Amino acid sequence: MDRRFIIGLVLIIASVIAFSALSGLLRGGSRVYTATTTIAPGDALTADNVREVVLHVDTDVYAPTSEAPMGSIATRQITPGQIVMRADLSQGR
Repeated sequence: MDRRFIIGLVLIIASVIAFSALSGLLRGGSRVYTATTTIAPGDALTADNVREVVLHVDTDVYAPTSEAPMGSIATRQITPGQIVMRADLSQGR
């Protein structure tokens, strides 16, 4: 086989492996809730009004799903598409 062909093949394989590794590292994030419907103050978080997403956010500001369980109560209005913040919630009913 031609030496240039082998070098080219090795370069292609190395770039595919490097891209896969890099994209795997960049995929991380925190699991947080985003509103799917308007949530009024006093309403509880339910599967009907929020969905879980993985984002790169400051978990000091936005509530991770592990710390904001379903049933947490909204303290202010949360609009569709908005990421649920810690300040938006109180625990319990």
